[in-house]
Amino acid sequence: MNISYSSLSQLHGELSIDLLKSDFQPKIKSELKRIRQTAQVKGFRQGHVPESMVQSMYGSAIKAEVINKLVNELVNNYQKDNNVMFMGDLLPITEPLTDEQFNADSIELKFEVGKAPEIDIDKIIAGLTISSYQIGVDEKVVNDSFDDLRERNKENVEVDSPIELNDMVELQVVELEGSAAKEGGVVSDFFVTVDHIITDELKDLLIGKSNGFQFEVDINLIEKDSTEKIVRKYLLKIPDENTELIYSSMFSATISKVMRKQVAVIDENFYSKVFGQDSEVKSETAALEFIKKDLEKYYQEQSEQIKFHEIIRAINHDSNIELPDEFLKKWLKVNFEEWNSVADQHEFDHKYYHYRETMIWRLVRDRIFVEKGLQVQFNDVQQSIIRGFKAQYPGIQLQDEQWQMLAAKSLENKEELQKHYDTCQTEKVLEWIAQQINSTDKPISIEEYKEIVKKLNSHDGHVNHHDHHDH
Repeated sequence: MNISYSSLSQLHGELSIDLLKSDFQPKIKSELKRIRQTAQVKGFRQGHVPESMVQSMYGSAIKAEVINKLVNELVNNYQKDNNVMFMGDLLPITEPLTDEQFNADSIELKFEVGKAPEIDIDKIIAGLTISSYQIGVDEKVVNDSFDDLRERNKENVEVDSPIELNDMVELQVVELEGSAAKEGGVVSDFFVTVDHIITDELKDLLIGKSNGFQFEVDINLIEKDSTEKIVRKYLLKIPDENTELIYSSMFSATISKVMRKQVAVIDENFYSKVFGQDSEVKSETAALEFIKKDLEKYYQEQSEQIKFHEIIRAINHDSNIELPDEFLKKWLKVNFEEWNSVADQHEFDHKYYHYRETMIWRLVRDRIFVEKGLQVQFNDVQQSIIRGFKAQYPGIQLQDEQWQMLAAKSLENKEELQKHYDTCQTEKVLEWIAQQINSTDKPISIEEYKEIVKKLNSHDGHVNHHDHHDH
């Protein structure tokens, strides 16, 4: 067996593999013998299937498997011995082997390959200078956040004043026969919200009216896009099994209650509801102080995310790392329909541009992780999952044990486990880089921060900003 590499261009070459008959024929015969002993073919006892039949049924697959194993072994050893790494897969240059070639004294195989670049981590890190944004949280932002908490914790309160838009109105309805209540007719009550759900005619009628106002209404014209099922079940509350009950469309309706959302009263109940029963926040001053600290923590985390993002961008654009681009483009087209189907060259180049960025970052990340002895512990993965849950469901208050149980459940999925492991690996590497590089403090406002995020997201969507709603 012999393997050699010849360069076609920078990081792009041809791999030649020579296999002697003595390298593969004994392995093929051994595998055929093993299969003959275990093969179950109708009409023959196990272990007594004719050798020619086994050869006919399994010969081609076994030959290919043996050659593939030998090639993989040679390629893996070549990479280890020569301290190189091939990117993507081997692209065969030679045609598939024929039976005549398998009977020859030797086989020559040729593959097109792309080599990963040599990366000098210390040199890359030494050239990085990143801005460290100090996002200011001023008094107005804190006060607005407090007002927002009150707004989002509005409560429905019964009022005697005339109906306004978005009020909830309770209607008591009685089925009519002519202009009088129908004897034994349907009687019900239900709430409607004076908004876009109800018909415009009903909305115009209700606004400005008060408790006790009576009017006649077609029960089928209470809500837009209403159906008979909705009317029967939710407005008239007729049991599903009572399918024989027939009712007329006209009802007498009386406004019996008006409910309106009002800004939460600032009292002990409000603080307990917003900040938790065990919170020490019992006054507006304490609430504002808590919100300020919470916002500062939040925007510090966001600043770190921007820093991490800019580290990745700087490595991609400023490190001058080369890739075997022509090989990778060819490999992507050969192996993936989503790439081969891209007919427009501009679209393909744009897609490859982002793929290239991803590959450069992965090469650097993986090299740093191994070279600098970084590790991901189980607790790192668990905390990554918990942070994800908290970001997805802001405001949910759970005990540590409950969060850990949710994380453990998620870890039962191997794909989720691998995804969070990769996330932790990336975080470990970025944290290590952040500790090594020079960073320049740059104070900015929250509005300036949002503009930065907008620009970053317009490029590739790596940074996701969400308005801060923790409570």
